[in-house]
Amino acid sequence: MSKRKQKLTHAEKAEKKRRRQDYMTIFVNGKQKRVKRPPTIDGMDVD
Repeated sequence: MSKRKQKLTHAEKAEKKRRRQDYMTIFVNGKQKRVKRPPTIDGMDVD
């Protein structure tokens, strides 16, 4: 049997949440790229 995957620590989980809020994943030429999210106010665009 293979080794079980270790759970993320509290700090790693918090860092992952922060990254997901700051960046989003898009596809460019068939490849994944991480780009900063556009600024929003209460979930709506600034415009």
